[in-house]
Amino acid sequence: MQNFLNNLQARTKTADFQRLLQSNERPTEAQIVNIRKTMLAEAMQRLSELHQVWETLQQIIDDCKTVVSPMRQLPPEILLEIFHWTIADQEYVDVFCIKSVPWTLGQVCRTWHEVVQSDPRLWSNLLVRGFSYDRNPPQEPLSMLKTALRLSKDRSLSIRCSFDCDNLLEMEKERNAIQEKWPNLYNPEEDNIITLNHRVLQLLVDNSRRWKNARFRVDDYAYLSMFNAAKGKLDRLETLNFGMIPGWIDDELIPTFDAFAVAPKLFNIELSRMGRVKPVLPYEQLFSARMEWCDRNVLEEHLVTLHEMPNLQEYDLDGFDYEMRELSEPGFIHHNALRVLHVCTPGALTNLVLPNLEEVHLKAASLDEICRFATLDKLPGLIERSGCSIRKLTLADVLESSDIIPVLERTPNLNELHVELNHWHYETDEFMAVVARYLRIRKDGREMPVALPRLHTLTMSVRGSPKWDIPFDLPISFLKKRMAEMIRDRWNIIDGSGVNRLKSVRIYVSVPSRYHIAPYDEFIAGIEELQKQGLDISIVIKAGHETLYGL
Repeated sequence: MQNFLNNLQARTKTADFQRLLQSNERPTEAQIVNIRKTMLAEAMQRLSELHQVWETLQQIIDDCKTVVSPMRQLPPEILLEIFHWTIADQEYVDVFCIKSVPWTLGQVCRTWHEVVQSDPRLWSNLLVRGFSYDRNPPQEPLSMLKTALRLSKDRSLSIRCSFDCDNLLEMEKERNAIQEKWPNLYNPEEDNIITLNHRVLQLLVDNSRRWKNARFRVDDYAYLSMFNAAKGKLDRLETLNFGMIPGWIDDELIPTFDAFAVAPKLFNIELSRMGRVKPVLPYEQLFSARMEWCDRNVLEEHLVTLHEMPNLQEYDLDGFDYEMRELSEPGFIHHNALRVLHVCTPGALTNLVLPNLEEVHLKAASLDEICRFATLDKLPGLIERSGCSIRKLTLADVLESSDIIPVLERTPNLNELHVELNHWHYETDEFMAVVARYLRIRKDGREMPVALPRLHTLTMSVRGSPKWDIPFDLPISFLKKRMAEMIRDRWNIIDGSGVNRLKSVRIYVSVPSRYHIAPYDEFIAGIEELQKQGLDISIVIKAGHETLYGL
């Protein structure tokens, strides 16, 4: 190689070559042919050979680095800890997706495979998604599920499972009817997706004694009888989230559903859109319950259920029965243990007496105008009847500006106030302004008590999108100098005055464009120093995808 370079360089040092190189003189045809066919061609050939040598050497270097990589020298326990960090943000293992972790980690090498299979913690949170005709199963899906269950050993399981198959039942019913009349139209070996889903559920039920947290969504009443095989085996179950998406099966065919009737550690349940299904549950031992429904005229049923849950501390009623005013049985429903109430419609507030209620989370049905304007005015009645002391209040998507003051006047011991308007309405700005004015500390020389003297946490959040909500007709303008003064004055309250300092403030505003928010410079100028003084404050103002201000 060195001789070749010396020879080639010598040929470029000749007088003729140097003269052509240093001038703009045209070479002769003979000189062109000589340079192209000898010097240039030989140099390019050698360069190509060197490139190949470079690539070969680079591959050897990379392979050597791979072999001696520190990652290969890590002890299994360190490697396992890294794996746990890798899946820290992944709540569940997608059992039927070979590209998900930890399946992928186990395919890297034999050592990784052994490590992944050695720790049941990696396999104790399982996501099981049922199949449909437009979502084909992988090869050996039952084997994959059996493997995941085997690798979890005897560890308690968190299961998240859905058999919402989008009209699969109707298609299967029609197909079976046709096959019964013309049996030769179908291959008897053709995969039956519903049968596969049933076998998947059967495997899960076979391991029900290990269920700790279970979330199921099903669209076939036939699944309920399969669940019943778990009855009496649920000694570890602590949390249940169960939802129905009823199919074509007639109401009279609904089986008894008592799979979860015996579960000594079950304290938390969520039931979603159960329709006519009435599950048998250990209501008397529950601490928290959430009921979601979309049918009308069933709120009373969920309120009366309170009699069966004497130990219930948190109840979330998520439905749309805003018209209900009186129970079929005269009188109010009393419950002495309930501390936290989530409601979204006024009907839930008009028939309860809750003397130990401490938290109210009121979220109006955001897309229902009647509900947004007919809910808040029922809350004072609940508080007065109950004689309770509210410590935490969340108002989401209620827009009754004239009714907010009576509520705040009846919550003098309030510690936390969260006002969240997630769907734009033209009265949003006024609602926020009324809250801010009420919280101001008066400085006009008159002795007036401070509103909400126990308040230490405040959240005010406004979001809006003209694509889905009513278009903005005026800019948001509640971020003013006086609001900054309110925050500053409540932060500067002297200890020992009998009034709590404001310790935490969260303000979030998101509008479609700059036009939709009024100037807020005076507001910002009045609060920026408070963060340096120790106030836990966060302010985000966004217009579309642009962040206009962040603190």
